[in-house]
Amino acid sequence: MKLDLIKDSPGKLFLKYLIPALGSALVVSVYAFIDTIAVGQGVGYQGTAALAVVTPLFQIAAFFGILCGMGAGVLISMAQGSHEHKKIQSTFKASVNLMILFSVGITLLFWIFKDPIYQMLGSSESISSYVHGYGDLLILIFPLMMFCAWCPFICRADKNPNLPLYSTLIGGSFNIFGDWFFVFPMKMGIFGAILATAIGYLVQALVLAFHFISKKNTFRYRDVHSSTKDSYRIIQCGFGTAFLEVALVAATVLMNNQIQAYMDESALAIYGVLLTVSALFSHMFMGIGQAASPILSANLGAAKPKRILEVQRYTMITTGIFSILFFACGWFFPDEIIILFVKSTPEIMAISKPIVQMYFVSFLFLGINTVIVYVLQSLEQNMAATILTMLRGIVLIFILLYTLPLFFGSIGIWYSVILNDLIIAMVSLYLLWKSDRKFHRLANQ
Repeated sequence: MKLDLIKDSPGKLFLKYLIPALGSALVVSVYAFIDTIAVGQGVGYQGTAALAVVTPLFQIAAFFGILCGMGAGVLISMAQGSHEHKKIQSTFKASVNLMILFSVGITLLFWIFKDPIYQMLGSSESISSYVHGYGDLLILIFPLMMFCAWCPFICRADKNPNLPLYSTLIGGSFNIFGDWFFVFPMKMGIFGAILATAIGYLVQALVLAFHFISKKNTFRYRDVHSSTKDSYRIIQCGFGTAFLEVALVAATVLMNNQIQAYMDESALAIYGVLLTVSALFSHMFMGIGQAASPILSANLGAAKPKRILEVQRYTMITTGIFSILFFACGWFFPDEIIILFVKSTPEIMAISKPIVQMYFVSFLFLGINTVIVYVLQSLEQNMAATILTMLRGIVLIFILLYTLPLFFGSIGIWYSVILNDLIIAMVSLYLLWKSDRKFHRLANQ
């Protein structure tokens, strides 16, 4: 039965979008999880440290995919709510054009300047060969990664929320098998891990592409003309949520450099593990936001304020539950998390527990920060969403990371993560409350 985003029960709609979105987020994170485990156990802590360096490249690729996908998804859902059929098609075409432009341009740019990029991300002479062994192929599959980040938004906007889950399950299965096969029996080291990831993304992209030849597809690339204005609005409506990925890149670069300055490669290896776990939790929270997004945007286009507030309530309750569960995992099982990913050494285990526990406190606030950005962006509160992501990912974390260690030493690095997310959570809740006052007024008229 075809979903009706402006008539069906908001609770049932949210659940129908939430389950596949969370499933997709979980399996996408399996890529990083399995890579980290395979590299940590098969290569050692230097390989894990190299993963901490190249992890931002995943987020950069995701940034451009989400930028084009989220922006198009919001505008398409709003146009569906207001029955502007021509707008739906022109937005889709503009989104495809942007994807082609970014895929080619960013891949070429990063390949040409890969050496200075690796150095900027925190590579050192001792792990340089590991960084190149993983990062070079990673750059070449940028177009695949961008497509896999973009297409789920298009599928959800076209009322096909389950296909992204199927694609990640199938692609993830290939990735898991490949990590074991290439790293251990084939002894291909860190290159085997990225080769498995590349195959996984290729399979995932092929499954997602099936949407465009299926009966569920309602988008037609050749039907209408797209304008520069369409492209601008896509970027405007997708920037805040996409910038979450750039914010992660910026924070990771700052963290890598501060860890290198105040600690050593054992701490960097622990941070590599935390990045992998953080990517899982971040993608789960993004999944909650992505589940709510098409429903919120469609009801904004249809002027249904009561339904918007109801969907927001389900979204925030779900976020709170997951935040507590994620925090509990790291607080009660810090040693087990490290041992899962890295060959334990006395040096690593001696410093891992307090670092893991402090880092996991930030997950009490991460969900609020992530999901509210998606909510605001879905309701065309573009400036508020962008301010939040820039504050969290660049401005505030920069100030804290370069101030607190001066007073507290190396532990100040981890205090910075907690304080950054706490402050931004307070700002996020204020902006959401401010946005909701308008919908409460409209709902009571």
